[in-house]
Amino acid sequence: MRTCTVCGAQAKDNQNFCLECGNTLQPLPASKEQQALDHNQQPTPQKNLVKTPMKKSTKILLGVIAGLAVFIGIAHFIIESTLDPSKQLSELNKAFVDENYSAFTSSFTFPKGTIVDEKAFYTYLEENNWQHDIRDELKDRIEKIKSDDFIDPILDSNDNKLITVKEESFLLFYKKVVFQVNPVRVKASTNIDKVTISYGDSFEDVIGTKNKSIGKFAPGNITFKVNLKDDYFEQEIKQKHSIAGNGKNKTEIYFDFEEQLVTLTSDVPEAIVFINGENTKKTAEEISLFAAPLDGSVEIYAESEDANGKKVKSEMLALKAEDSHIKYGAIQEQKQKEEKKKEAVEAAEDFLDSYSEDARDLYYAFRDDYSYAVNQANFDYVQRYFIHNSQLQKDYVEFVVDHQNLGYYSYNFVSNEITDIQPLNEKSLTVDTIEIFEFYSEEDGTWYYERNKRYVVELVNSELRISGITDTADVKKKLID
Repeated sequence: MRTCTVCGAQAKDNQNFCLECGNTLQPLPASKEQQALDHNQQPTPQKNLVKTPMKKSTKILLGVIAGLAVFIGIAHFIIESTLDPSKQLSELNKAFVDENYSAFTSSFTFPKGTIVDEKAFYTYLEENNWQHDIRDELKDRIEKIKSDDFIDPILDSNDNKLITVKEESFLLFYKKVVFQVNPVRVKASTNIDKVTISYGDSFEDVIGTKNKSIGKFAPGNITFKVNLKDDYFEQEIKQKHSIAGNGKNKTEIYFDFEEQLVTLTSDVPEAIVFINGENTKKTAEEISLFAAPLDGSVEIYAESEDANGKKVKSEMLALKAEDSHIKYGAIQEQKQKEEKKKEAVEAAEDFLDSYSEDARDLYYAFRDDYSYAVNQANFDYVQRYFIHNSQLQKDYVEFVVDHQNLGYYSYNFVSNEITDIQPLNEKSLTVDTIEIFEFYSEEDGTWYYERNKRYVVELVNSELRISGITDTADVKKKLID
């Protein structure tokens, strides 16, 4: 061991400088053999030679240089380790497995101005099979960099350029592998003239009905904040859109506000609309609402004048998405009546279409069987044509059976003709006829009859029955014999 002649610190045999003060240490005494050798090789020293001591500043400088060399060596080792591409990929994959969206996303580089949603970007790569396809392709690109091969971009499932692997200069003397994400250029439009959309603090723009470029986005499902403002209301909503290229790293998104867009209508088109008690001085047709809350909290009514100049107020409308029509009670009542009438007419027309031929057949069959019934005074022939126990059935039973008291008589049905069939309601129709027959009796002789009748045919328990028979004109008759 040696002792520093300046500060007294102990030094090891292989040290040339004192680690405490930087002083140059005296060399170790040589062995006798070495001393003899040195004596023969070295010139005879001059007498009275005096060694000049090293300045303190020089000692400090040498210490600094030595320390700096050590620091540079350590820094070089750390930088080389940090820039190892395999280590970069390993740390990137660890962030993915840990679902550390921030660390994962920060391991990539993005072109200046790219809007990035960390979780959305992470999820997009997960959906594109990061664990196998993308990670394996990154390994392949790293190997190609080592061999100076051509590096083609990694594509996503839509054939968009997703990630480009390349080398960049780092701290002048180093090369660093970077994973650069190729963003998607986005155009946007909406069905409302002017709408402000934004994402966090990094993006805000105004879009309209025509496509407009809104910037570059990292792929993924992005939730935009939307500010809607019309002449009367303002509200903020959110809409999520998928940012995924069309094969050329471009896409178009559409902000649909159909549910928010309210078009007011009124039973009285010229009526003036009031919103939450405030006179808009506009008719329903002149008002467009797309920022109003549709939860029933907005109250709307209208005022108009009747024929006498008296103000008439509409019903109150609590605004909801499914109802934006301003109603007037009297008008609505009339509309309901007209609607019911229209529905009844339509139902009757449907019934006519379905049963007119059946009613025609029923009538001719009835007249044939009725000829037997009256000539034989037996109602059984026609009983099935009437509604059971109806007054019409009872009247015809009485009429037919009373023929038993007439003595000798006969009916000759000359012709039965249907002139018209019309719907009556949703389950019945009318059959207009002209019936010509001759009636003979011993007492009165032969008479000619011509009758215009209307039969009401009704659907009862899925069967057509006659529910009414009336004359529609005066009976024509004359004695012919």
